[in-house]
Amino acid sequence: MSKITDCPLFDHDCSEPRNPMSRPPLAAPDGSALPIRCLMSFMGDVLEHYVEEQGCERIAVLHSETRDFPIYRDRVRNTNVCLVQAPVGAPAAAIMADLLISSGVEILVACGGCGVLTPISSGMILVPTEALRDEGTSFCYCAPARDIVLDVGAVKAACRLLEEQEVPFRTCKTWTTDGFFRETPHLVEKRKREGCDAVDMECAALAAVSQACGARFVEILYSGDSLCVSGRHDTRDWMSNLDARAIAFKMALAITTRIDIDSPI
Repeated sequence: MSKITDCPLFDHDCSEPRNPMSRPPLAAPDGSALPIRCLMSFMGDVLEHYVEEQGCERIAVLHSETRDFPIYRDRVRNTNVCLVQAPVGAPAAAIMADLLISSGVEILVACGGCGVLTPISSGMILVPTEALRDEGTSFCYCAPARDIVLDVGAVKAACRLLEEQEVPFRTCKTWTTDGFFRETPHLVEKRKREGCDAVDMECAALAAVSQACGARFVEILYSGDSLCVSGRHDTRDWMSNLDARAIAFKMALAITTRIDIDSPI
C-alpha cells in the first residue's frame, strides 16, 4: 500500500495564531488571573477527595458541551496552584491546556494512569521523557515528526523530587494514541521495538501544546493495565489501585512548585 503524502495532518502552519473562535481567558470572579502553576488530573475521584479535604476555593469554571470543569486554587509550599480535572483524550485535553495557558498558566503538570507494554509492576510511577505521536492533535501545534521530546528541565525536576521522596519510579517513552480499541497486537509489538514502555492518550498532545504556547510541561503516570503479553489485555488493578493513584496525584501536585519558570526548556 502506497504512503499518503498529502495527509491533512501535515497542512497545519503551526506559526499561525490561534483562530477567531478562541475563548476569552479564564479568570477568578474578582477578575484576578489564574495561578501560573496548574495541575491537570485525569483522576477525578482523587482530585475531588483532595479538594474537599483541603477546602480548596473554586475560582473559575471551564464550560464544555459535555460538562463544566471547576478550577480550584490551593496553596502548596507557600505557592498558589490551580487544579482541574482533565478530560480523557488528546483533543479535549489539548483544548483545556491551550485555554489554561492562554489564561496565564506557565507550568502545567498532568497526572493519571497508563497502560504498559513491557513487564512493569502495577502502580509503578512513570515519568515520560518522550512520546510517540500516534494521535492527530499534536500535529496542529508542532511540525510533523514521529516523536516529541518532553521538557528536559521539567522532567529532571520531577525525577529529583521523586528521588527525594524515595518514591520508586522509572522514566519511559510512551505511545500516545487516539485509538483505544486499536491497540492491536501488531502495533503493540511495533511500539515495543520503537522503545515504548507505556501507552496513553494525551501526553504527546499536551507536550505539543505546551511547547507551542511557551509553557513548561511534565506528566506523572502510574502503571495500570498491561498489554505486555501479546494478544492479551490484563486489567490488573487499574482503577482500584488507590495507593498508586494517591501517590501519583500527591507527587504531581508537589512537582508543580518545583519547576523553575526561568530555567531553559
